[in-house]
Amino acid sequence: MNRLLFGIFFLSIGLCIKASFGHLARKWATIETISMLLYLIGFTILVYKLITKSENRKGIEFNKNPIKWILKRPFFVYVLVIPMFIGLIWTGEFLNKKLKNHYLSKEIAETQATFVGFEEQSFLVKYSRKSEQFAILNYKTKSGIITQGMKKEDFEKQKKYFKSETKSGNKFPAIENLKNKKATIIYSLKYPSFFKIKE
Repeated sequence: MNRLLFGIFFLSIGLCIKASFGHLARKWATIETISMLLYLIGFTILVYKLITKSENRKGIEFNKNPIKWILKRPFFVYVLVIPMFIGLIWTGEFLNKKLKNHYLSKEIAETQATFVGFEEQSFLVKYSRKSEQFAILNYKTKSGIITQGMKKEDFEKQKKYFKSETKSGNKFPAIENLKNKKATIIYSLKYPSFFKIKE
C-alpha cells in the first residue's frame, strides 16, 4: 500500500509541475526534465514488484499457458507503462492550456509585446535530445517587465499581428525581420506569464 501511495505521489507531483509551469518558455527544458524524472520514479515504484515477479518464469511454457507466459514477461509491463507515460505528458499539456484559458477569462489587461527573437530549449532523453523552439517576447505588466514566449509553430500562425512602430501616422518600411515588432497581447493580472495575442 505504501509503495502504491509513493508511486502515485511522485506521478501527481510531476503532473502538477507540468500543468502549472509547462508554459514557461525559458524554463521549458527544466520543467520537462523534472516532470519526466518524477514520472520515471513514480512508475518505477509502481511496477518494480511486477517486474521482479515477471522475472520468475520457471515452470511456465508458452504452449501450455500462453497468456500467463506473456504476463510473466518484463516487456509486457513496459507495454502497459509506455501509453500511461505518454498519457501523463499529454494530460500535463492539456491541463496547462486549461489553466491558461481559466486565468485569461478573469482579471486581465492589455499591453504591447515586443518580439526579441527565437530561442531553443532542449533536454536529454535517453540517447537523444528533445528540442523546442520558442518566440521570445518582452512585455510590460503592472508587476514589471516579463520575458515570456510561445512555441514557434503557434507564433508562425499569429506573426501577422506583429507590426512595426508608427511614426507621424506612417508605418516604417516593411522588412522581413520581425525583431522589435510589436503586437497587442492580453495577459492575466494574477499570473502575467499567461498571455495570448489579441487578434
